This record gives sequence, structure tokens and C-alpha cells, in this order.
Amino acid sequence: MIRALMACFIWVMISGPVLSEPVDYFFLTDVGTSAHSVRLGNIEGHSGLAAGVFENPASIYKTYRLSTSLFQTQLMDEVTYRSLAATFRLPLGVLGVGVMSTRVDELFETAKDLDRNKIIKVGTFDYSNYIAKAAYQLSFSQFFHVGVAGSMFYQDYSTVSSVGYNLDTGFYVDDERLDISFVMKNVLTSFDAVYSDTDKSETSSDGKTENLPFQTITSLKYNLGRIDLYGQIKTSGSNNFLRYVGVNYQPALVPFFSISGGMKERPLVSYEIDQKLEKIERVMSLGLGLELWGVSFDYAYEASKHIMFKHNHFFSLGLSL
Repeated sequence: MIRALMACFIWVMISGPVLSEPVDYFFLTDVGTSAHSVRLGNIEGHSGLAAGVFENPASIYKTYRLSTSLFQTQLMDEVTYRSLAATFRLPLGVLGVGVMSTRVDELFETAKDLDRNKIIKVGTFDYSNYIAKAAYQLSFSQFFHVGVAGSMFYQDYSTVSSVGYNLDTGFYVDDERLDISFVMKNVLTSFDAVYSDTDKSETSSDGKTENLPFQTITSLKYNLGRIDLYGQIKTSGSNNFLRYVGVNYQPALVPFFSISGGMKERPLVSYEIDQKLEKIERVMSLGLGLELWGVSFDYAYEASKHIMFKHNHFFSLGLSL
């Protein structure tokens, strides 16, 4: 059974890219939930730290009595991402909470000058985006684990703010060599993010809604002694079908040190004149991790095709007690 599952999964991973129209919705966790995840090519669901709250709530069974995780990166020298998560082991199950945010300061607010027929700057505003999660995990055996997580989404910029709520459910199978993580995010498909706007003009966003797309993430981890191999398939909405692969190596002489690399797919949309262009971009990542006396540090590097900012760096710190 396991061999058949692996064969099917590998066949899907090596087949060509699948893309119709990419989904335009953006979740903070798509950037990465931790440097550990990013250095594996954004593989989710196999973290041994509290960052699993953002990935698969069933995976937090791996945490000890108390676990915390801190994550930070800055993209294009302007967009700052931060996250903080913690898990607490209860007499029955594990409780987890986490908050992830991004912020951009002093974005230009513009308007059209009808007299001179040009766009002019009329002010600045800040943009902030938050995801908060509360998770609970329960183990039915040493092999099978389940979890649920409630999510709150919040955005604030200029005169506009939005709030949305949803639910994640996850499963984790822990075998001797093969681990399987499966999570469904935003399972309440009728729940939308609702906008409010203090500007009541014709272009106001007040009362408008935005769908929170249903996502599934299936990932495998296969252990070969000092080497772990990862594969992942992610769907979002009804259009995207993305693949991820990663490998992690832990030298026998320095078991507290690990080095890894990965590849992820992400959808890109661009416009030329009146033509909409869609494609899948493959992004490579590298990184390393250190773990001593319950303290873990992870660093990840990811190349960027941005004209001015070619390099992205990710850092995370974890504690297990």
C-alpha cells in the first residue's frame, strides 16, 4: 500500500506543470511559515516546532511541553514579514496559537489631476495584513494524529479594512520511514472576508466581499537514515496545482547541524498591453539549521528575479522545553 502511494505521488510530481487561471488571492503563509520550511522549498506540515500551527494543526503533536517559534524576513527592503507561534501540551492533546503579519509603510496615495491629465501624489498610507490562528491537536495512536485550527484574517490600508474567519482541518500519519501530512485550509467555503471603508464615494469598498479559497496541501517525508526526502502537492481554489520538493541532510559527525535545499512552484500573472500572461515559475532555495539543547536556528536563502532585489533571506528561531 505504501509503495503504491509513493509511486502515484512520484508520478504526479514529475509530470508537467498544471495551470489554468492562477488564483489572485494572497495568503501570508504562501511566503513561508518559517525558515525551516523555506529552505526545504516551502514544504509544510513536518515542522517539529510551533510553526506547525500555520501549516498543519495535526503536526504540532511533535512539539514538547512548550514550544515557541519566531520568524522574520524583509522582501524588497520594504515588506516586513513576522510571525510568532507557541504550543502547550495539555493532559489530552496540544494547544497552539500563532500570529503572522506583514507591513509596508508610507505607500503613495495618488489621484488624477484632470487639469494637467496626470497622476499626482496626494498623500501616503500604511498597509498591514494579519493572520491569527488557534489550533488544537489530538492523537488517536502513536501513528495517527488530527488537528483543527480557527483562522482570522485582517487587512488595513488607507480608509479600508477587512475581516474574515475560517477553519483548517489536518491529519498526520507517522510511520517508521514514511510520514504523511494532509491539511485542508478554509474548509468553510461560504465564509468570505468582508470589507469596510470610511470613504463612501462611488469607488468605496464598503460592504464588498472576497472569497477565501479552499486549499489542500499533501506532503510526504521519506527517511533514508541521515537524509530526508520531501514531496508536496498544493491546490488552491479551482485553478492552481503546484508541486514542491525538498531534501535535508544531517551529517553523522555533527548531528545538531543540517543542510537542505528545495524547489517550489508559484503562479505568475503579468500583463502586456491588453494581454494577460500566465505561467508557473520554479524557485530554488537553500538553507541550514542548528539545534542544540532545545534551541533551534534556521536560515534560508531564496533567489529573486526582481530587477533591484536579487536575494531573499529568511531567519527563524525556535525553543522547545
